[in-house]
Amino acid sequence: MSKITVHNWKQTDIEGSAFELIPPVYHVTYWEVPKWWYKGDRTVYTSCARVDLNEQTSIYIDGTTPLMEITLDYDGDKLRSPNWRDIRRVLICAKDDIAAINQGVSDAYADIEFFKDYYITRVNNYALEVIDPLINVLKPTFYSELPIAVGSSSPFDTGTWNGGVEPITYEWRYKAQNYKSDEWFSVGDWKTQPNEAIQETISLPEDSDAWYIHIESRAVDAEGTIVYNNSALRRAIPRVKKEPGSSIKYSAFNTYEEGSELVFDTATFYGGVPPVEYRHRIQQRNTPDDNWTTGKNTQYDNTVQTARHTITFSAGAQVRIQCQAVDSSQGELQGAWQPGEVKEIIPAATQPLEIAPNGGANWLGGNVYEVGQTVYGKTAAFTGGIEPITYRWRVQTRATPQDSWNNATWTNVTNGKIDVVYVIQDVGQLRIQSQAKENNPPNSVTDSFTGAQTVSS
Repeated sequence: MSKITVHNWKQTDIEGSAFELIPPVYHVTYWEVPKWWYKGDRTVYTSCARVDLNEQTSIYIDGTTPLMEITLDYDGDKLRSPNWRDIRRVLICAKDDIAAINQGVSDAYADIEFFKDYYITRVNNYALEVIDPLINVLKPTFYSELPIAVGSSSPFDTGTWNGGVEPITYEWRYKAQNYKSDEWFSVGDWKTQPNEAIQETISLPEDSDAWYIHIESRAVDAEGTIVYNNSALRRAIPRVKKEPGSSIKYSAFNTYEEGSELVFDTATFYGGVPPVEYRHRIQQRNTPDDNWTTGKNTQYDNTVQTARHTITFSAGAQVRIQCQAVDSSQGELQGAWQPGEVKEIIPAATQPLEIAPNGGANWLGGNVYEVGQTVYGKTAAFTGGIEPITYRWRVQTRATPQDSWNNATWTNVTNGKIDVVYVIQDVGQLRIQSQAKENNPPNSVTDSFTGAQTVSS
């Protein structure tokens, strides 16, 4: 099958009905032909063209624009054209009948039947023997459909072409499209290749941010015709990086106080050779000159999640949250860090150390206050204060109301209404002292006492 390209045909002004023959100009890959008159209402069609198929037969094409460009495939049976919508009519006739047909005195022509995107001839004709135009044949093909990771290489077979006017140059390079970009850009210089499918290799540099790639190849013939021949798209994997526009966001309700929770939304990442591990942690340091603590990692699934860590350093220290994505590529640990804003830890806002409402120390009902009897009570519950705080209780006794209290040994407890059990030893008076004591300045102490009970023998 030959390809016949018809374009830029000459025009002439014709007066009257006489047919003026303008000989076609022959080129290596196409004919340049004039306008013509044809049978019918003798209208001049300025976009008509004549193509000689052989020494005896010509094709006449009636188009719709004066200078359209038509590419035809003709195999003796079918006449194909990618822009067939621009063609009104195609006739086949003997070359010697051209004048009579155009003057309307001969019917020695055949219409070519129109069918979908090609014309079917009603007569046998022969394809014009011209040099085949330059076309691509085999596309460049990767050996694997798996994504190609940055820092690695991938083999492929180069593409092939047919036709064209020698000498012809064949060459390739690759194009890339970065993550979340619509633009393609060429990478590197053109590399020469033969016109055959040979193995070549593509390598992605370490700084590549390509998300998709494809092989771009071309052939350029002696007439300057350029025909591109590109491979299918291939996924590329860049090093793991922070998602554009993503960041760690702290909650507006954070106080950044000692002992408080630091609530935040995680950052997200892209890239990295699967499997990729995503994790976050809290980091603290006493001064800006100190190194950050490592912190305990908590894994998450690379979506924006609300998480929390507890501040453990004292006021005046610094704290931040850090998110990380880590993959194992080419045998090396590859990671991307996303630190959050550094915050100053402030003293915890505390209330005075006080006895909780209805939380004072008390005796339980049913006690018998006699020597040898076991009696029961409850310690006090406290609120406020600056940690650490010691909570404790003891029993106090005295012989008469006029005497000073004698103190038993302290027993440490947790904060709250804790059970007290005591076996009475002597007659006199008895009570429980429950106490909360701050261990650091200002070392506040708050006491709660039960009522004094009189003990008989």
